[in-house]
Amino acid sequence: MDITVSITTKNRYYNTLSISLMSVINQTLPPKEIILVDDNDKKEFYNIDVYKNIIKLLKLKGIKFSYYHGPAKGQVYAQQVALEHCTTDWLFKMDDDNILDYNVLEVLSSTIKENTGAVSGLIFGCDLDINRPADEEPPMYNKIEHVFSHFNIQMCGGQDKSIKQ
Repeated sequence: MDITVSITTKNRYYNTLSISLMSVINQTLPPKEIILVDDNDKKEFYNIDVYKNIIKLLKLKGIKFSYYHGPAKGQVYAQQVALEHCTTDWLFKMDDDNILDYNVLEVLSSTIKENTGAVSGLIFGCDLDINRPADEEPPMYNKIEHVFSHFNIQMCGGQDKSIKQ
């Protein structure tokens, strides 16, 4: 099954983006392509050493990589750019501050049947706060900066191209 992963980013070059990209690259079912839409004012991605190495790894793993920059119009615009450039029937959308569990794409794709139009998942968190009262609900985390992060999965797509629009 061919899956495109889209990541929209802004000002996360030096903290979370590289870890998010590595979590996609190391999936048990690797995507066919990754589309990164960069909503930064400055175009710095290709000048940062860690991303030069990530691009080499993508080539080694046979994962197509597309990068789109600007014009700082916000996340909705950036997501639309990714949709317009998606070349597969399935698009997995993730944020630049999420880490995927190693088999998210494999698990989600295993649920797809002939008449499936979209697949979605849950954000899981584990609670390690021993100071939290026993009767209080544990918090849910889905950001890299939280040590409780497991995965945040959102996948949409469809057999009909008009569904994406």
